[in-house]
Amino acid sequence: MSRPALRVHAGVVPSRSTIYDVAALAGVSARTVSRVVNDEGGFGEATRLRVLEAIAKVEYRPNMLARALITRRTGTVGLVVPQLVDPFFAELVDGVQVAAKASGRTTIIAKHDDDLAEFDSILETLSSFAVDG
Repeated sequence: MSRPALRVHAGVVPSRSTIYDVAALAGVSARTVSRVVNDEGGFGEATRLRVLEAIAKVEYRPNMLARALITRRTGTVGLVVPQLVDPFFAELVDGVQVAAKASGRTTIIAKHDDDLAEFDSILETLSSFAVDG
């Protein structure tokens, strides 16, 4: 299988680089890039450094949607509260965000203003985004 051509031309970095761009620039396979990104091992230090340099050069960021399809994990936590002006809920939101960030997760926060229909709608939306919790 041939690799797609590198999309960096004349020093212009594309808006969304791919793992194939990194692989082409580093002279390795996309699987090797994946192993480096996920720290899976199976590569030498020189290869790791080449891949990391290529990642920085093309400003590659892993596609979390693609990763979620494979792992069935989105790295997101949904938090639904009745309001945000109450200091209790504001502190709760802050604590959840701090804990989520510490474990590498993103928090989606929503408020329902004591409206049960809105609460149900929010839960439906969070479910469609496949939050982990």
